[in-house]
Amino acid sequence: MQRVYYGVQVTRRRRIRRSLERGTSSLELALIVPSFLLLLVGAIDLSWLVILSNMTSEAAREGARAAKVIVAPAPGPVSGAAATSIGAAARNHVVSYGPGGYDVTSTVGGDTTAGFYVQVVVSTTYQPVSGSFLPVPPRSVNATSRLFLP
Repeated sequence: MQRVYYGVQVTRRRRIRRSLERGTSSLELALIVPSFLLLLVGAIDLSWLVILSNMTSEAAREGARAAKVIVAPAPGPVSGAAATSIGAAARNHVVSYGPGGYDVTSTVGGDTTAGFYVQVVVSTTYQPVSGSFLPVPPRSVNATSRLFLP
């Protein structure tokens, strides 16, 4: 004996409800997956940017350490073989990332009363992964290290 609920049989009512709910999980998946993927790509971009920032900072620090040994205390930009050696020391501590590479500039500053220092600036450009499908511009990543000369 089938029960009648407001004039409609219960089994028929269940069948209608099931047919109305068909495809709802596909719709929910279609709405959630793009948001999840966007968050995932954003997390990857942020982690790459942090790694690149740390590598650039370490390169500047190592370049300044090499410059402390190589450079004589005289104010002005460092050029020639000393600049090449400082750049090589800085680039040895980074993983090559992208086609741009790293720019290394070193200068000597200060005076005889306060003391001389060498300053090494390492810079590169980061192109985010999300930049291929979102309007995200490249980011400049810079690091500066300054050590006083003996």
